[in-house]
Amino acid sequence: MSEGPKGDGCSGGDDSFNMSRGSEAGDALVEPLPSDQQLLSSILTGQFDDRAKAYDAVIKKCSSPGVSDFKWSLLRKTDLEALVSNLVQDLQHQPLEKETQQSILNMVGYVMSRSDFTKVLQVATANKVAQALLNVVKKDKEKKVVVRVLWTFAAEKCPASIYKFYCDELVDFIIDVISQLKSAVVAYESLRLLLFLIKSVGTLVVEKCVDFYPEVFPLMFHGAQKIRTLARNVTNILLEQPDTLEVLSSVVKNAIPAIKNNYCNVLCNLIADNHVDSLIVWQVCIRMLDKQLHSGTQLINPLLAVIEKGFKSSEPIMRVEAFNCWHCLINNFASDHAVISSNKRLRLLVAPFMANNARNENIAGAKLHAWWRLITAVGDAASQNFELLVVPLLNFCFKSVSVTKSPHAAGLAGKNLAMAGAASPGRMYSSLQSKFVHIFNQLISGGKLHEKMDNIGVTDPFKICSMEDIKQPVITLQNYSKHRDLIHTCFYEVIQSIAAEKLGDDEVVTYNLTLYMLDLVVQQTNNKSSDNIASPGSSRDSVDVIRGLFTILNKLSSDCIIGDTLSVVLLQVIAAVVVSLPPLVLSSRQHQVGSGAAGHLMRGTPASSLIHMMVQLPLLHTGSMDRCRYGKAWSMILCSCKGDSLDQLSFMEHACNSLSSAVSNSISSAAAASEEGSCAAGCKLDGSAGLSGSFLAMLWRAMADNLKTYIQCSQVVDQGD
Repeated sequence: MSEGPKGDGCSGGDDSFNMSRGSEAGDALVEPLPSDQQLLSSILTGQFDDRAKAYDAVIKKCSSPGVSDFKWSLLRKTDLEALVSNLVQDLQHQPLEKETQQSILNMVGYVMSRSDFTKVLQVATANKVAQALLNVVKKDKEKKVVVRVLWTFAAEKCPASIYKFYCDELVDFIIDVISQLKSAVVAYESLRLLLFLIKSVGTLVVEKCVDFYPEVFPLMFHGAQKIRTLARNVTNILLEQPDTLEVLSSVVKNAIPAIKNNYCNVLCNLIADNHVDSLIVWQVCIRMLDKQLHSGTQLINPLLAVIEKGFKSSEPIMRVEAFNCWHCLINNFASDHAVISSNKRLRLLVAPFMANNARNENIAGAKLHAWWRLITAVGDAASQNFELLVVPLLNFCFKSVSVTKSPHAAGLAGKNLAMAGAASPGRMYSSLQSKFVHIFNQLISGGKLHEKMDNIGVTDPFKICSMEDIKQPVITLQNYSKHRDLIHTCFYEVIQSIAAEKLGDDEVVTYNLTLYMLDLVVQQTNNKSSDNIASPGSSRDSVDVIRGLFTILNKLSSDCIIGDTLSVVLLQVIAAVVVSLPPLVLSSRQHQVGSGAAGHLMRGTPASSLIHMMVQLPLLHTGSMDRCRYGKAWSMILCSCKGDSLDQLSFMEHACNSLSSAVSNSISSAAAASEEGSCAAGCKLDGSAGLSGSFLAMLWRAMADNLKTYIQCSQVVDQGD
């Protein structure tokens, strides 16, 4: 049996069943207790005085350390009914001394707290006990009496019908004793009973919350943590009931002066002592204050002062909960889109995210969730306030270096974040990588599948993690144009994260976000949609777009090693590139991207750069395991050259020489490694350094077929040699 609260500290003591009065030091003799059979006989058949003494003796045996428990096996079922009937009768005995009354109440509480007793009691008998207890406290509201009665009902062992029948009477009793006695132990037991009543009786109690909640709300700010926790639990379970928020809000509205002038100071003091539950109380208050926070500053400023202390706490758990509080505040403002999307409110809500305050993984995770909730809550305003809301988020997720050199690329908020020295959590905390991938995919796609996803047989939406989705893309063409370097860097980091996390749907995720990225690239290059391409843009800005994209692709290519996941993911990216970029862009010499053999006419074109990537050993080995994807991409690159005859022949020659050189170098490296005895598994010297002959033949055949098609079209083999 659990102990009741002790004094005003709510930790058990004189009001529990630990009632033994051990002998004082110097006592010469201790009178031995009667046997269990004698005590039971006195309880069942003895006179009132004998029963009272027996009750006290039984409680001592049941609660005193070092004393064997009372042998309740001696009690028969019929004896139990008699015992309880005697207890009910003795509670009504007159006159009744305080000490004797307490012994009887202790015995009643003990019996009614044992489920093995209450489940065999007749409901009528249990009803008599409940009525007798309530009659006692109607006449006597002394603290010890009240606590014992509350404890007995809060033991939760009476039949459910008893609680339902006496529900109104019990709630009224709770209201009276909390308001009149002002005792911590009374408040503790009252809240225990109230919480059980709400759970077991439900609507009957909820209907009276307007009466009892004014007594419960102040207890959330009590000095004893156990009382705060119980009061908060009562509040939370009430908030889960339909149509109670409005009732509770009306109660809390009347308490606003106390919140501003007293309760906020209490919470600040609790935060200073690192009581994390104080921040949870803050969140409950924010929920109940509802739209009362949407206007004016007199109420919200004291509440913001509380949470500021949470953000500045040196304890990580306090900072985590502070961001959870901010998440709650965002939800409050999100109930009115006009409120949350106002510039003044947005600047308030984004302020904690600008600080370098995520010093460990848990804090970074809480910060990320709160920040993302702000993005999803503001809807259309996210793209309209891209520099204020999204640029700092992208820097937080993906950049550990200073922001882009472009004067318009990051905005003041992003620059402040970078100057704070915030390292990218994506680089520091691997557990957050899937969330960063989700965020970037959502920002660029709006959580939708690209129309070209059916090329790989994907028609159903996919989920990367449990974070919330948004309804439309936030990285619009205008935002991409302004923050291109940052978004390219994020794309690079996302591809690295996909490879590192080995996401179950990495192909779907990679292909989808790459297609959306390339839509932006194509639109920026041509200033048109990807379905209406005329000719590649010749402006400096258009050239820089393609050059920036291929800088990222070449960096990813240089990061690959044979057999790694990044090579697999990069092949998926290249597959999306060749189906998205128009041939006129792929074959344009204006961009000067990548590398290639000196002297050939197509050197510096995107197509030439793709050929260079494709013949690197990591991608060749990946292609040998995924021939379909590699072969399709290889063929499309070969067919992309749309220049004159010299251009096309030069490009084919470049592709042939690049593949020949790659295979030759692979064989030489494998032979050298074999001689040194250090050749890795899978690189056995078989004529192609682990690349099957059939795979290489497929690549040669694709080049031959492309050349054959060109000859058939031109009917000329020699183009001037």
